[in-house]
Amino acid sequence: GINNNLDGLDVPRCYTGTLCGDGGSHSSVGEKIEKTTNDADMTWLTRDLGKQYLIMETLLKAWPADMWSQGAVELVCKMAREDGFGPDDIAGITVDPATENRMWAPDEGFISTVQAQFSLPYSIAAALYAPIPGANWYSAEMLNDPKILALAKRVKAGPSAEDSISAEFDLFRSGNYPTKKICITLKNGKKYEGATDCPVG
Repeated sequence: GINNNLDGLDVPRCYTGTLCGDGGSHSSVGEKIEKTTNDADMTWLTRDLGKQYLIMETLLKAWPADMWSQGAVELVCKMAREDGFGPDDIAGITVDPATENRMWAPDEGFISTVQAQFSLPYSIAAALYAPIPGANWYSAEMLNDPKILALAKRVKAGPSAEDSISAEFDLFRSGNYPTKKICITLKNGKKYEGATDCPVG
């Protein structure tokens, strides 16, 4: 992202498709600007300034997980913080509706980062046991941690039909995010419910 921003400010060809330098040769930034500025439409730099904020149209992942897990993971963690319970207190969690192909929790543990980051049960369990996200989420120890796997197995799909990935992408392209309802049941019988239609990012 940082490099793209620098390119955008320093190299107008990024917005014109014009090759830098003579025949695409590597030249300095100064040469690139001099040779392409006449072709660039620089008005985009201030277009809708103060009116349109693209950051509001960008999904920033708060958690190192699949984009369709973001809202549910955030909501579960918020409920745990606000209601004062921890992962060891949880008897079960339901997510309604679930997203297709995102609810796996293999008994033998996760074999890769990709397999785990596309598992909502794993992402919820990892967030509750390691609330400061990082590369540690995908260490061999965490991918096979018995406590995390046991909690992941207690995260289940609710009664509604699963959301398809294509339907969720259609929703996202229209400026929305799928609504997920969460029900957390504690071992003492207490239940907490919530819903979210947007990730915190």
